[in-house]
Amino acid sequence: MYYINPRDSDPIPFTVILAIGYKYEFVLNNIRLFWFCAEYNANREMVYNEPYKDPDPFWKAIFTSLNYEHMKEELKEITHNHGWEVTLLNTISYRYGVMIDIAGVREEIHYGFGISFLNHFSVDWYRISSEHRSIARHSQWGISFTLYKALHRSKSDLTWWLVEK
Repeated sequence: MYYINPRDSDPIPFTVILAIGYKYEFVLNNIRLFWFCAEYNANREMVYNEPYKDPDPFWKAIFTSLNYEHMKEELKEITHNHGWEVTLLNTISYRYGVMIDIAGVREEIHYGFGISFLNHFSVDWYRISSEHRSIARHSQWGISFTLYKALHRSKSDLTWWLVEK
């Protein structure tokens, strides 16, 4: 990929992600009282690029991008993300997450709220904050409105907090 000049191309990185997740749902008398979700993932971009040479294709860069002699430095290239979410009555959610990028000297906290209802509509809001206030994403926020399964109506639309059988 290049931005201005084909001679100054920049390879699109191949990203390797290792993740683990957990979900616990508490149901009482067919009412979904709450659920709890958590996830941890570690990811690293695998790209090898030398000045004045074409970048390695991704299948080769997976191996050539690692410097086995300096593995301690290579481990700093891993970006860590972890977070959790709690949802009450399948309606109100709170989310919290942390992103740690040692090599890029970035630590971000992400948090947000969500409201879902009628099995078709949700509103989500999030905010990003960082100790390093000079970081471009500090105080960034966003909101999304989602309409899903709009043409699919069911009897459970008015009781979205119940567990469907």
